[in-house]
Amino acid sequence: VTAANEAAEALLGCNPGELIGRSYTVFWPESAPSPIDLSLDGQRSHKAEIQRGDGRFIPVNLTIFPLDAGANRQQIITITNLDTVQRLNDALSHAQRLAGVGILTAGVAHELVTPIGIITNTCGNVRAELEDDSLGKDDLMRYVEMVEQSIWRCMRIVGVLRDYTFDDLQHMAVTEVNAIIGDAMVLLRHQFRSEFRIEFELELSDSLKSIVCDHNQMTLVVVANNRLERIGQL
Repeated sequence: VTAANEAAEALLGCNPGELIGRSYTVFWPESAPSPIDLSLDGQRSHKAEIQRGDGRFIPVNLTIFPLDAGANRQQIITITNLDTVQRLNDALSHAQRLAGVGILTAGVAHELVTPIGIITNTCGNVRAELEDDSLGKDDLMRYVEMVEQSIWRCMRIVGVLRDYTFDDLQHMAVTEVNAIIGDAMVLLRHQFRSEFRIEFELELSDSLKSIVCDHNQMTLVVVANNRLERIGQL
């Protein structure tokens, strides 16, 4: 090593100036999962694992640029820590999802108005009929069922938005495609209705096979795809 910047020193776990004069085989020993051969000619890029000063291997992407073909065979090597890239990609994905939530929240809030209104009106009817002693058992059971159905609808709407926003863990399981489409429509229905005056009427096939996937991630794909199509139309 004839020259190295501070980023390389930090990545390889070395003190300032400690890299100069050392052989590259210290970081890419023959025992490495993917040893590097710098004797090859030409520019190239590939994934590998390098060994830090503390003995720990880390996944990286290497890009090698030959400077000359003389006896010195000097080369420039750029090293990208793939763990860092993955963390940045995850953070970017989450930020994009949160940005999308800002658009979807208004629609979801509007979807909650209907079941909450049913609950409010039903409770008002129960109170009024209790006051004039006209509430029968059958009517009471009907009111209870209406409130229960509305509560479950609210919970589903809120649950879909919560999973879309915060669930970054992967949960692979057998999933119904229709359930994925249904959750996506919960998030998109009001947005399309208010902005484009488009009403959804789902015609889901009962013959679709189940798939193994992450339900929430696939819902995110459907929602993101619809948003991209809207951007393209605009």
